[in-house]
Amino acid sequence: MDAASTRQPRSLGKRLVFASIPLLFLLATLEIGVRVLRLDRDCPNSFSEGAMWACDPILNFKLRPDLIIGGKPLNRAGFRSREFTRKAPGVFRVLSLGDSCTFGLIAAQSQGAEYIREPYPQRLERLVAERVGPGELEVLNAGIAGYNSFQGLMLLRTKLRGLEPDLITVRFGWNDHFMSAEAAGAYGYREPDSALALGLQDLMLRTSLYGFFRRLNFELRALRSRANPPPRAALPTEWRPNVPLEAYKHNLRRIIALGRAQGA
Repeated sequence: MDAASTRQPRSLGKRLVFASIPLLFLLATLEIGVRVLRLDRDCPNSFSEGAMWACDPILNFKLRPDLIIGGKPLNRAGFRSREFTRKAPGVFRVLSLGDSCTFGLIAAQSQGAEYIREPYPQRLERLVAERVGPGELEVLNAGIAGYNSFQGLMLLRTKLRGLEPDLITVRFGWNDHFMSAEAAGAYGYREPDSALALGLQDLMLRTSLYGFFRRLNFELRALRSRANPPPRAALPTEWRPNVPLEAYKHNLRRIIALGRAQGA
């Protein structure tokens, strides 16, 4: 092999490196801009004007940031819970994942639904404090009314990273079991099939650009639906759950794996 053939691959590699620098700089600039302007947070969909929910580009919907329950606002992360702070030394931390039952919302014949004054995560913390004293146990309520097991899994991959729970409780069921609407499949209640695609998605979920592009997709769909309203979907003739049983099992296994990876 002569010197010229040795230099050619090296020079090609250098050209590729130098050519990628402007692209990386552009992506970094866009990422900073999206984060500063918070362009990845809100988007229009069927939940954007509700009394309880707002649109979320990653999870489809979330609790409204300005929601007040019993005179108390949500925490800064958007949950009905104490603040999600760095875990103090010696504290046993419980993270409660779940749906309306964990969040603290029940059906009521007179008003349709009503808030539970003390959801079970908060009650657990209080009862333990009464028995062993305050400061030994803290329980973070990560329940969201309307969420299914896939959304709980996605919470662990996004908003609930780095909380270092010692124990995770999981309560999902009804929202997985409910009959699926025609639009449910569009939100893809499933993770990528391959390990490579899952790893790439994990990387993208750590960026604001991913949420921003998801938001743009919601924006375009909302504009199309306003211009050409879709016909009212007929009631399904066959029951299909929002999350099929095998997908439900997968979600629970993944929640267990992610919990163990966080130290639970």
